[in-house]
Amino acid sequence: MPLRQMIGVLVFVACGCGPSADGASPSDASWLLGVYSLQAPTTPGGQESAENNDVDRYTFEEAGAGVRQKISGTRVVDEFVLTWELKSVEEAFAHLVPYDEANDDSYIIRPGLDCNTIELTYVHPNGGTLGPAPLYRGEVCARAPDPETHAYFERYWCDEPPPPCEDP
Repeated sequence: MPLRQMIGVLVFVACGCGPSADGASPSDASWLLGVYSLQAPTTPGGQESAENNDVDRYTFEEAGAGVRQKISGTRVVDEFVLTWELKSVEEAFAHLVPYDEANDDSYIIRPGLDCNTIELTYVHPNGGTLGPAPLYRGEVCARAPDPETHAYFERYWCDEPPPPCEDP
């Protein structure tokens, strides 16, 4: 095989763009693509203590690319590049880039209860797991309703809530 073709095959395989072991293709990942927040908006009038004002946000893009962000108030305080690969029609595997299998967490992601949620399970390097935890489609932000005390925060949709799911 000529070198140019070998490089193309290596890039295709390394990016996780190819079919998975069970034949799932990247087009089967429509349930995963988009922006998700680990914390849901607070109920109207509800508030969280100031210690819980962070929002974890995950973005899953086509071709296996993604980002994990920690938002404090409205500021991004931590950002990590991640990559994901579809393992089956209803399961993806994601990890941070660069990935050190001995030291870094990874994630198993599955569809959630409806079209606006997914479930994320943390997989620790020692093999233990935590979750699954629901992620909510859309960008959730946090603000202090009383800017003088900052004692409590409320979470809200940064722009607007995701559209309702269509009936099957």
